[in-house]
Amino acid sequence: MALLDELESVDSDMGQGEHERARSRFNRHGPLLQLGRLLEAQSLLEDCLAVFRRYDDVTLQARTLSALADF
Repeated sequence: MALLDELESVDSDMGQGEHERARSRFNRHGPLLQLGRLLEAQSLLEDCLAVFRRYDDVTLQARTLSALADF
């Protein structure tokens, strides 16, 4: 998780936009699930889904909905 936190921080420092940061954050759901932090993973996925919808990113919307369906 520390590595993912650092990557997110670097993305933000490099001026990555909201969509790019959401793509990076999406990758956190797997480790959160493995740690048993289900509510945190669900919240993260729902936040990412909202961003992907705003940017009309159908591919990542589908991946996020699939991940949410796994709950």
